[in-house]
Amino acid sequence: MLAFRPVGLAVVAPATAPHSVPAASRATPARSAPPSLPTPVVVPPSPPPARAESAASLIVAAAALSAAPMPSAPTHPPTHFDWAQVVDELAVVGLARELARNSAVTQFDGRRLDLVIAPQYEKLVQRRYVETLQAALAEKFSGQIVINVKVGHDASLTTPSQQQVAMADERQRRAEAEIGGDPNVRALRDAFGATIEEVSGR
Repeated sequence: MLAFRPVGLAVVAPATAPHSVPAASRATPARSAPPSLPTPVVVPPSPPPARAESAASLIVAAAALSAAPMPSAPTHPPTHFDWAQVVDELAVVGLARELARNSAVTQFDGRRLDLVIAPQYEKLVQRRYVETLQAALAEKFSGQIVINVKVGHDASLTTPSQQQVAMADERQRRAEAEIGGDPNVRALRDAFGATIEEVSGR
Protein backbone atom coordinates (compact mmCIF):
# COMPACT_ATOMS: atom_id res chain seq x y z
CA MET A 1 0.00 0.00 0.00
CA LEU A 2 1.32 3.38 -0.88
CA ALA A 3 1.52 6.24 1.61
CA PHE A 4 1.70 9.90 0.60
CA ARG A 5 3.10 12.93 2.61
CA PRO A 6 0.71 15.76 2.51
CA VAL A 7 2.28 18.73 0.81
CA GLY A 8 1.73 22.38 1.71
CA LEU A 9 0.02 21.74 4.97
CA ALA A 10 1.18 23.52 8.07
CA VAL A 11 0.30 22.70 11.55
CA VAL A 12 -1.02 25.77 13.26
CA ALA A 13 -1.05 25.81 17.02
CA PRO A 14 -4.25 26.82 18.55
CA ALA A 15 -4.43 30.50 19.21
CA THR A 16 -4.14 31.55 22.78
CA ALA A 17 -5.36 34.70 24.37
CA PRO A 18 -2.72 37.37 24.34
CA HIS A 19 -1.13 38.07 27.69
CA SER A 20 -1.66 41.60 29.08
CA VAL A 21 1.53 43.64 29.29
CA PRO A 22 1.96 45.78 32.39
CA ALA A 23 1.68 49.46 31.78
CA ALA A 24 5.12 50.08 33.16
CA SER A 25 6.71 47.65 30.74
CA ARG A 26 4.93 49.02 27.74
CA ALA A 27 7.21 50.84 25.49
CA THR A 28 6.28 54.46 25.11
CA PRO A 29 7.03 56.11 21.91
CA ALA A 30 9.93 58.52 22.11
CA ARG A 31 8.91 62.10 22.13
CA SER A 32 10.99 64.83 20.75
CA ALA A 33 12.37 67.31 23.41
CA PRO A 34 10.81 70.74 23.30
CA PRO A 35 13.04 73.47 22.03
CA SER A 36 15.16 75.11 24.78
CA LEU A 37 14.02 78.57 25.85
CA PRO A 38 16.48 81.35 26.74
CA THR A 39 17.14 81.75 30.49
CA PRO A 40 15.39 84.87 31.74
CA VAL A 41 17.65 87.51 33.30
CA VAL A 42 16.16 89.25 36.33
CA VAL A 43 17.34 92.84 36.70
CA PRO A 44 16.68 94.32 40.19
CA PRO A 45 14.90 97.63 40.13
CA SER A 46 17.22 100.58 40.58
CA PRO A 47 16.76 102.46 43.86
CA PRO A 48 14.87 105.71 43.61
CA PRO A 49 17.08 108.78 43.51
CA ALA A 50 17.70 110.40 46.86
CA ARG A 51 15.39 113.24 47.53
CA ALA A 52 17.02 116.61 47.70
CA GLU A 53 15.16 117.52 50.86
CA SER A 54 16.44 114.36 52.62
CA ALA A 55 20.04 115.30 51.86
CA ALA A 56 19.39 118.81 53.05
CA SER A 57 17.88 117.47 56.28
CA LEU A 58 20.98 115.38 56.94
CA ILE A 59 23.22 118.37 56.36
CA VAL A 60 21.17 120.50 58.73
CA ALA A 61 21.19 117.76 61.39
CA ALA A 62 24.95 117.34 61.11
CA ALA A 63 25.46 121.07 61.40
CA ALA A 64 23.22 121.16 64.47
CA LEU A 65 25.20 118.39 66.13
CA SER A 66 28.52 120.05 65.42
CA ALA A 67 27.24 123.37 66.71
CA ALA A 68 25.76 121.92 69.90
CA PRO A 69 27.82 123.01 72.91
CA MET A 70 29.67 120.30 74.76
CA PRO A 71 28.69 119.82 78.41
CA SER A 72 30.95 121.85 80.60
CA ALA A 73 33.23 119.98 82.92
CA PRO A 74 33.10 120.68 86.64
CA THR A 75 35.31 123.60 87.69
CA HIS A 76 37.46 122.54 90.59
CA PRO A 77 39.18 125.22 92.68
CA PRO A 78 42.99 125.20 92.75
CA THR A 79 44.68 123.73 95.79
CA HIS A 80 46.18 127.17 96.53
CA PHE A 81 43.59 129.89 96.22
CA ASP A 82 42.64 133.19 97.81
CA TRP A 83 40.20 132.17 100.53
CA ALA A 84 39.28 135.77 101.27
CA GLN A 85 38.32 136.35 97.64
CA VAL A 86 36.35 133.11 97.53
CA VAL A 87 34.42 134.07 100.66
CA ASP A 88 33.70 137.49 99.21
CA GLU A 89 32.20 135.85 96.10
CA LEU A 90 30.11 133.23 97.91
CA ALA A 91 26.35 133.61 97.99
CA VAL A 92 26.05 133.15 101.76
CA VAL A 93 24.82 135.51 104.43
CA GLY A 94 24.33 135.58 108.17
CA LEU A 95 26.23 133.32 110.54
CA ALA A 96 27.34 130.96 107.76
CA ARG A 97 29.18 133.89 106.19
CA GLU A 98 30.70 134.86 109.55
CA LEU A 99 31.95 131.29 109.88
CA ALA A 100 33.75 131.61 106.56
CA ARG A 101 35.08 135.13 107.27
CA ASN A 102 36.57 134.14 110.64
CA SER A 103 38.14 130.87 109.47
CA ALA A 104 41.56 130.27 107.95
CA VAL A 105 42.50 127.54 105.52
CA THR A 106 44.98 124.97 106.84
CA GLN A 107 44.78 122.49 103.95
CA PHE A 108 42.88 122.03 100.72
CA ASP A 109 43.24 119.19 98.19
CA GLY A 110 40.46 120.18 95.80
CA ARG A 111 37.79 118.16 97.56
CA ARG A 112 38.42 118.47 101.30
CA LEU A 113 38.75 121.90 102.90
CA ASP A 114 40.25 122.08 106.39
CA LEU A 115 39.54 125.27 108.31
CA VAL A 116 40.69 126.54 111.68
CA ILE A 117 38.70 129.06 113.70
CA ALA A 118 39.65 130.95 116.85
CA PRO A 119 38.04 129.83 120.12
CA GLN A 120 36.08 133.10 120.45
CA TYR A 121 34.14 132.09 117.32
CA GLU A 122 33.52 128.52 118.40
CA LYS A 123 29.75 129.07 118.52
CA LEU A 124 29.79 129.51 114.75
CA VAL A 125 30.90 125.90 114.28
CA GLN A 126 27.47 124.38 113.97
CA ARG A 127 26.31 121.77 111.52
CA ARG A 128 23.75 123.93 109.73
CA TYR A 129 26.28 126.71 109.10
CA VAL A 130 28.92 124.27 107.88
CA GLU A 131 26.43 122.61 105.52
CA THR A 132 25.31 126.00 104.20
CA LEU A 133 28.93 126.90 103.49
CA GLN A 134 29.52 123.54 101.79
CA ALA A 135 26.49 124.03 99.55
CA ALA A 136 27.68 127.50 98.52
CA LEU A 137 31.14 126.16 97.64
CA ALA A 138 29.64 123.25 95.69
CA GLU A 139 27.52 125.68 93.67
CA LYS A 140 30.48 127.95 92.94
CA PHE A 141 32.88 125.20 91.86
CA SER A 142 30.33 122.69 90.44
CA GLY A 143 31.51 119.87 92.67
CA GLN A 144 31.11 118.48 96.13
CA ILE A 145 33.49 119.84 98.76
CA VAL A 146 33.71 118.55 102.33
CA ILE A 147 34.53 121.10 105.04
CA ASN A 148 36.25 120.17 108.29
CA VAL A 149 36.43 122.93 110.91
CA LYS A 150 38.83 122.78 113.83
CA VAL A 151 38.75 125.16 116.78
CA GLY A 152 42.21 126.49 117.55
CA HIS A 153 44.69 129.27 116.94
CA ASP A 154 47.42 129.51 114.35
CA ALA A 155 49.34 132.79 114.33
CA SER A 156 50.79 132.01 110.89
CA LEU A 157 47.35 132.07 109.28
CA THR A 158 45.00 134.98 108.70
CA THR A 159 41.27 134.91 108.22
CA PRO A 160 39.37 136.96 105.65
CA SER A 161 38.10 139.13 108.50
CA GLN A 162 41.66 139.79 109.73
CA GLN A 163 42.80 140.60 106.20
CA GLN A 164 39.95 143.06 105.82
CA VAL A 165 40.92 144.80 109.08
CA ALA A 166 44.56 144.91 108.00
CA MET A 167 43.65 146.49 104.66
CA ALA A 168 41.47 149.07 106.43
CA ASP A 169 44.37 149.92 108.76
CA GLU A 170 46.68 150.30 105.78
CA ARG A 171 44.28 152.67 104.04
CA GLN A 172 44.05 154.70 107.26
CA ARG A 173 47.80 154.93 107.56
CA ARG A 174 48.15 156.11 103.96
CA ALA A 175 45.43 158.70 104.40
CA GLU A 176 47.05 160.09 107.56
CA ALA A 177 50.43 160.23 105.84
CA GLU A 178 48.93 162.07 102.89
CA ILE A 179 47.19 164.65 105.10
CA GLY A 180 50.24 165.04 107.33
CA GLY A 181 52.31 165.91 104.29
CA ASP A 182 49.96 168.68 103.18
CA PRO A 183 51.69 172.11 103.50
CA ASN A 184 48.66 173.79 105.05
CA VAL A 185 48.24 171.10 107.70
CA ARG A 186 51.95 171.26 108.42
CA ALA A 187 51.78 175.05 108.88
CA LEU A 188 48.87 174.73 111.31
CA ARG A 189 50.68 172.08 113.25
CA ASP A 190 53.85 174.16 113.46
CA ALA A 191 52.03 177.38 114.38
CA PHE A 192 49.41 176.08 116.77
CA GLY A 193 50.57 172.59 117.67
CA ALA A 194 47.62 171.06 115.87
CA THR A 195 47.30 167.29 115.77
CA ILE A 196 45.44 164.93 113.50
CA GLU A 197 42.74 163.14 115.51
CA GLU A 198 41.06 160.88 112.93
CA VAL A 199 41.14 160.43 109.24
CA SER A 200 38.43 158.57 107.36
CA GLY A 201 40.12 156.57 104.64
CA ARG A 202 38.25 156.02 101.35
